[in-house]
Amino acid sequence: MVAQKSVDLNEPLSPDAKPTLAKSSLTPDYAEASLTLHGDYYRQLQGACNRYIFWHPVSMALWAIGLIVGASYLLHDYYAVSDGFPDFFAQLWARSDMKFELIYLLPCTVLIFASIGLSAHLLSDDLRDIADQLDQPDRLEELYGFDLRKFAKVDPSSKLTPKQKALVQNGENTHLIVYKNSPIAVITLKPLLDNSTEANYFVRITGLNVRKVFAKADFHSLLIDWALLRSRELFHEYSKKKSDVDSCKINILVDAYSFDKTYIKFLQSRSFGRVSSSTLLDKSKQGSNLIQAINKLLGITRDTYGVTIIAKNGDEDPLLNAIKTVPYYKSSQPSQVRKRK
Repeated sequence: MVAQKSVDLNEPLSPDAKPTLAKSSLTPDYAEASLTLHGDYYRQLQGACNRYIFWHPVSMALWAIGLIVGASYLLHDYYAVSDGFPDFFAQLWARSDMKFELIYLLPCTVLIFASIGLSAHLLSDDLRDIADQLDQPDRLEELYGFDLRKFAKVDPSSKLTPKQKALVQNGENTHLIVYKNSPIAVITLKPLLDNSTEANYFVRITGLNVRKVFAKADFHSLLIDWALLRSRELFHEYSKKKSDVDSCKINILVDAYSFDKTYIKFLQSRSFGRVSSSTLLDKSKQGSNLIQAINKLLGITRDTYGVTIIAKNGDEDPLLNAIKTVPYYKSSQPSQVRKRK
């Protein structure tokens, strides 16, 4: 394996490193770093999912109902000898023995919170599994479209076989942003050739993540800009034999999770529209009917968003022109990009 430029997400960037910002396609020495960043996305998602479930109105309603039932049981005898609610609450305010009974609600509260927390962990466990299993062959194929382990063993400085050259070329479909010589953001595209035609081309963003400490920077926009450019370039390569591509569609798809409100809002601001929804958080698993029913109740879904680029011929295509002139596409919403419906 080529020496890896690893990234430690638990450590801050070196204060002594030169503060340079660069971009790079995926090269063998960045294989481990790109996989680490992609895995970090799902670990962040699990935390977001747990918080969403814990503070969900259904969870709060269960907590409130549990406390009411517990208080009713503890104070039932006091209410039975009172003259109705006004007298009961007056006694509750005045009598210390009644207040003392409420201390027994503390274990009930802890039990309810623990149950909600455990349920949240079980419901979000699929996201942790994705992160933990991301280095497995089937996961690597789903994410990158090729065997990353073989890719990492290729030494670009040596004489490459045609097969190795083709493998290294796949790295062009992953884009990294590097700060202080450490990758801080990544995006990966995978052409969906089985679903594509020369008139209707499909590309999926299989992974997009920015290190949490840099989340407020505008790196997500830079990565999406690159995805638009690269998707147009991939379509250009795919349709070389077609002389007239005017009005052909390039469909870019990406998954987002319903509880990741910030990411969804960002995608919508870039003209992505929701095209499908599933209660399966991990599409590679079958999933139990009970888990899916609970996810539906809580509004937890894995949604596919998409945007369509309308291709133009030759120099009339602004994206092809941008590929030749600028590193990132500057416009936030080019005229040829429209929301999928």
